[in-house]
Amino acid sequence: MKSKHVLLRDYPFNSEFSHVLGYVGRVNPSERQTLDSEQYRANDDIGKTNIESYYEKDLHGKVGYKHIEIDASGNMIKTLNVIPAVPGKNLYLTLDEHLQSIAITTFGKFHGAMIALDPNNGEILAMVSTPSFDPNLFVQGILQTDYDALIKNPAHPMYNRALNGLYPPGSTIKPFLGVAALGENIVTSTDRIFDPGYFALKNSTHVFHDWNHKGHGWVNLHRAIVVSCDTYFYWLSLQMRISGIYKALSDFGLGKKTGIDLPKEPEGIAPNSLWKEKHSGQAWYPGDTLNTSIGQGFTQVSPLQLAVATASLAMRGTGYQPHLLYRTEDIASSTSTLFTNKMTTQIHYQQNDIAFSEIIDAMQDVIRSPEGTGGRFGKNATYSVAAKTGTAQVYSIKDNTNMSSLETLRDHGLFIAFAPVDQPKIVVVVVAEHTGEVAPIVARHVMDAFFSEKKDWNDEMKKNNQLKITWWEKIHLDKSLLLGLLCVSCFGFIVLYSAGNESFSLVKQQMLHILVALCVMTIFAQIPPYTYERWAIVIYVMGILLLLSVLIIGETNKGAQRWLGAGAFRFQPSEILKLAIPLILSYLLSRPPLPPNTKKSLLCLLILGFPVILTAKQPDLGTAILLAGTGFFTLFLAGLPWRFIFFTTFTCISSLPFLWYGMHNYQRSRVLTFLNPEQDPLGKGYHIIQSKIALGSGGGF
Repeated sequence: MKSKHVLLRDYPFNSEFSHVLGYVGRVNPSERQTLDSEQYRANDDIGKTNIESYYEKDLHGKVGYKHIEIDASGNMIKTLNVIPAVPGKNLYLTLDEHLQSIAITTFGKFHGAMIALDPNNGEILAMVSTPSFDPNLFVQGILQTDYDALIKNPAHPMYNRALNGLYPPGSTIKPFLGVAALGENIVTSTDRIFDPGYFALKNSTHVFHDWNHKGHGWVNLHRAIVVSCDTYFYWLSLQMRISGIYKALSDFGLGKKTGIDLPKEPEGIAPNSLWKEKHSGQAWYPGDTLNTSIGQGFTQVSPLQLAVATASLAMRGTGYQPHLLYRTEDIASSTSTLFTNKMTTQIHYQQNDIAFSEIIDAMQDVIRSPEGTGGRFGKNATYSVAAKTGTAQVYSIKDNTNMSSLETLRDHGLFIAFAPVDQPKIVVVVVAEHTGEVAPIVARHVMDAFFSEKKDWNDEMKKNNQLKITWWEKIHLDKSLLLGLLCVSCFGFIVLYSAGNESFSLVKQQMLHILVALCVMTIFAQIPPYTYERWAIVIYVMGILLLLSVLIIGETNKGAQRWLGAGAFRFQPSEILKLAIPLILSYLLSRPPLPPNTKKSLLCLLILGFPVILTAKQPDLGTAILLAGTGFFTLFLAGLPWRFIFFTTFTCISSLPFLWYGMHNYQRSRVLTFLNPEQDPLGKGYHIIQSKIALGSGGGF
């Protein structure tokens, strides 16, 4: 009986690392033509894929030889020469088995990819592609039935999604564009638009929808990232143009090979006009720019590229080549060589620090803000985290199409994140195919596992937790604005106390009114902005109809026809317009073009002027002036051109003589008395004079 020694590769983790390690197999005829056959005489196994293939020369070593002299019977007489074999090097990788296992377990039945890396040096901590396969099947030659089962599997378990998978990045592209736009002074952090739920190009009937068809209301860059507002980035893309977008993507390495130590890495696609003309022979259209700005259209990136780009963002412009090799150990010489980290990205914009800080702060709010899209990541992490969600459209469908039975056509979910924010130690990128729920959950589990092993960091972040959501954020109230209102109210209480001869009865009554008003304001603050938009036209039309009704059937009191009554109930319809005017103007001004052009500005003035004239005709000059002021302030906030503001102001000032001529005698008298109450001390100026006396004698002033 003869024994035969055979060298076999064993993969103890089975399918867990198959897409990273790869596998070895027998040398095939085509490979043999390019190999040094002498080096494969003792063993005909060769690295076929991934690490096994990339580092084949290091792992294989060199064959040794012994020249001997033998006799006629084949017996060895003596050794003539010995060339010792050189063993292959031992490779130590950067991978963390615990993180790898956590990610695979969390993915469960879902398919996708996950990359975790250290942004400080490019070390890959985990690289997952699911589903996977057992590389041990290939070591001694895979059975045809097993191979057919793998190849014909519709889930493509042999496809390395983390490296070779190319996906539309969706909204995960937005932070990179935001940094570039702020950094190059294309926009500022205060620039904002109104999002009605869609965007239309000038002279085009096509509408580009936001993912939230009801819209997000007023949005600046910070909030656009927090709520992932497509409409804002449609607008931003026209400011950046495709050349600016392409430069931003290229700066962060999207659409380029990362240089990782794995074979057959794809480039991806960062599109521009030249790319489209080269590959399709067609011109670049403005609609292509809009699609690119939200990570759709022609854009294709791998999860690895997205992870490298996120690492550069986390490090505020500095990026490193990703790598799996940590060190090599030369057994023959007993020496070790660490992998040399390579800085491959150095981004610097005009407003570099401001740009990165603003965007990273917004990415934190993706998780910690009540309206952030990263809710599935969860709260109360012991570390600070900046993140961005994304959705990659797989197939364009008609509205109301039932997708429940079309699983393979559902959108992919993406999630990018890094932590801690101030001193990033880990970047995690997840792509979950055909599901929007899994990606942030996988990222959370991986990060929790990472920081549970880093107890020093864990304890530090517990002391300085940046993820607490304030009570004010939960109830959607601006603390500074509320404080200002309370200060004004307190001033009013002092004035009232002084004028009321130091009596608290009137002050208590006013305090009750203020408390009720604050409760009502809090309740209305919980209503989404799109609800107000939906009712804007209805409220305005109802207010106009009631104002017209006043002219016909309104009650007259003290020479003014302002009231409508139904039994004991009486009200002034002009009060409704105080709410209706800013609502209807906001509704109109949220539609493109933005800022409003001359045509739209004139339309807004017409809509404002009609109720103002009707109210002044009652006559109620005070309310008419208040309505006009409210409307003009809304137009100003919407970005009304300064030339139009100056023209309107000049027109109003020029019309004052005509307005004075059109006033009733009692109205002129009121204006003159207000300016000089002493001219009628016992008549219309009496109350003004007495108020001054009361304020002075009350002790408050």
